[in-house]
Amino acid sequence: MKCTKCGSDAVMKDGDWLTCLNCGNVMFDTRRPEETAAEISPTKLLEQMEAAAAQEEAPPLRRTRPEKKRKSRRKAKDAADKAEEKNPVKDIVDFMLAGKDASYKDMELKGECMETVTDSTMYNPANGSLLTEAREFNLMFKTTIGATSDENDPNATGWLRPETAQSIFCQYKNILDSSRVKLPFGIAQIGKSFRNEINPRNFTFRSREFEQMEIEYFCRPEDGLRLVDEWLEHRLCFYDEVGVPREHIHILDVPDGERAFYSKKTYDLEYEFPFGIQELEGIAYRTDYDLSCHQKGSGRPLEYFDEETREKFIPHVVEPSAGCDRTILAIICEAYDEEELVDDKGKKDVRTVLRFVPRMAPIKAAIFPLLKKNGEQVRIAREIEKTLQPWMSVFYDETGAVGRRYRRQDEVGTPFCITVDFETLGENDASLKGTVTIRHRDSMKQERVAIEDLLHWLIARIR
Repeated sequence: MKCTKCGSDAVMKDGDWLTCLNCGNVMFDTRRPEETAAEISPTKLLEQMEAAAAQEEAPPLRRTRPEKKRKSRRKAKDAADKAEEKNPVKDIVDFMLAGKDASYKDMELKGECMETVTDSTMYNPANGSLLTEAREFNLMFKTTIGATSDENDPNATGWLRPETAQSIFCQYKNILDSSRVKLPFGIAQIGKSFRNEINPRNFTFRSREFEQMEIEYFCRPEDGLRLVDEWLEHRLCFYDEVGVPREHIHILDVPDGERAFYSKKTYDLEYEFPFGIQELEGIAYRTDYDLSCHQKGSGRPLEYFDEETREKFIPHVVEPSAGCDRTILAIICEAYDEEELVDDKGKKDVRTVLRFVPRMAPIKAAIFPLLKKNGEQVRIAREIEKTLQPWMSVFYDETGAVGRRYRRQDEVGTPFCITVDFETLGENDASLKGTVTIRHRDSMKQERVAIEDLLHWLIARIR
C-alpha cells in the first residue's frame, strides 16, 4: 500500500496502523473496512499520544497484602494490556521517536490538512465503512433448468423474472389474435417477481422476492401522453377506494434526466409512511420499446393491424406498476389508530383499532352469542354464520365477555359485530324478537336489524 501523502512504497505495518518511512505519515490499515476514517485523524492521534504519556507517568501500584500479591499482579498486567489496547499508536510513535531526545509531551499538533485528496481510500461519511471501486452487478436471479442439468451448460441456464411485465409482452400476440380486441386494451397481472438485491433492507422495500401488480395498456402512438395522465387519475381513485386518501400521496413527475431511457413520461406515486416517504408505484409511458425488442429478438411480427385505417404499427404502452406488499403496508398504516376513551367513572383507556374501509377488512362481520351457555342463542348465531359465509368472510366467537370480543375485533379491523342476545329471543321485548344487535367499529354505536334483512344490510355496506 502506498502512502496517501507522498506516494512512497516504504510503508511499515504495525498492528492496525501503517507508517510511511519517508515522510512519517501515519495511516490506518484500509484492509479493515469496519474501522472508521475518523480514527486516523491527527486530533485523535494526539489524544491517544497524550493518554499514553499519562499512562507512563502514573504512580506505581501500591503493594498489597501477601495473600493477594498474585491476584494484584494479574490485575496490574490486565490493566497494562488494556491500556495498550486503548493506545494502538504507542508503538508507532515510539518508532518515530527512536534515537531522538523527545517524548510524547514534546509533540504538538501544528494543524490539519483540509486539501482534497485524490487516488486515496474512500469512506462512507455516515458510518466510516470502506467504499470499494464501482462495479456492475447482475440483479437477475440465475438458475439451472432440469434436475440433472450442469451448471456449466449454457443451454440449462434460466433466469427468474425480475418483473411481471415481460411475460405479458410475450403473450401479447396470442391474446391479440385469440381475443380479437381492438386498441386501446390492457392486460393485467399480479404475481411474484425476483430481484437479486445487493443489500436487502428497508423491510418490504428492498426484498429479493415480492408481489407485483402491473397493467400493460396498449394504445396508438398519438394517445400515449394523454393516457398516462388518465391512468394517473384512475390510480389515485383506486387508492381512495382502498383506504389511502390522495391527500397523503405525493405525485412526482420524474424529470427527463432521471427517467428510464425508454420512457417519455413517468409519474411516481409516493406515500407518507410513519418512517418516511416511500414509493408506492410508477406510471410510465414506455412507448413501443418492449414490443420492438421482442419482435427483433424473436424474429416474429408483432404489429397491430388497424382495419379502419388499413395501417400496421407496433402499439405503444402505458404501464401502471405497483407493489402489492407495500400497498398493503400503506393501507395498514393508514388504518391503524389508538383512540383514548374515558368511561363513566372517569377512567381512561386506550382502544387499538384498525379503521379499514369495509371492502378491505379481512373479516367483514363477527357473530357472537351473548352467552355461550344459552343453547338457543348459540343455535341462532351459528345459523347466521352459515347464511353469511357464502357471501363474505365472517368470524364466530363465543369466549370471554362481549366487551372483550368487541375489542379483539377492533384490533383486526372487523367493521361490524353481530350479537345474538335476549332481545333476539323476545324475552325482554316481544317486538324485538328476531332482531340482532349490530355494533359499528368506528363509532361504537349499536343498532338493531332483523335477521332476515341482515345479509342485504351488510352487502350494501361492505362493497
